[in-house]
Amino acid sequence: MVIPIGIIVVVAIASVVIAVLGSAHRADEVALATERHLFARALHSYGDRMQREIEAVATSEAAYARIRVNFDIDWIERNVGQRLQSYFDHHFVFIADPTDKLLYATAGNRRVDPAWFNSVRDELAPALDQLRGRANDATRRCSSNVERDAQPRPVQRVTRVQTFLGRPAIIAAIAVTRPGEDAQEVARKAPIAMTVKLIDGEVLTEIAAQLRLHNLR
Repeated sequence: MVIPIGIIVVVAIASVVIAVLGSAHRADEVALATERHLFARALHSYGDRMQREIEAVATSEAAYARIRVNFDIDWIERNVGQRLQSYFDHHFVFIADPTDKLLYATAGNRRVDPAWFNSVRDELAPALDQLRGRANDATRRCSSNVERDAQPRPVQRVTRVQTFLGRPAIIAAIAVTRPGEDAQEVARKAPIAMTVKLIDGEVLTEIAAQLRLHNLR
């Protein structure tokens, strides 16, 4: 009698342990999925903030005149590059002409030769492609504010989460245009202002504080 009862007790205990461990594992998976969702939303919000910041300096009448009508690199340096880097801590700022050639570039709060970034043109290309209406499905999936159409079409602003110089980053880009301008005309003729923020320890610390996530990395 003792042996069968002992076997039943052992099986019952094992079943309870397995059930508890399974529940704990499922709870961990749910918690992790929730944290990932919150983190993704936080990155989306961060990108929206970057988009508002670049819009503030690149969509005025003065910006239209000094970037698109009569390119003034000194004005751009003072009013676009320095503002985005000094006031908003963006890491890189670029201006591309209608052929996607880089005309202006800053890194680390200083203006640099745009030719230095020829090696990373491929990393900037997805944002340019979306603004020019050349994006494919894989490119559009990395963007936070692009309509999912069956056919690519030009848009006037793009925010992307991707790698840049081998590091995770957020890229915000906007066409320098006037309200009401035809989208196809913008795609062909508008310069593009772009800014890059690396997702570094400072960004993670800010997001972790908002979400109350410890040891975010």
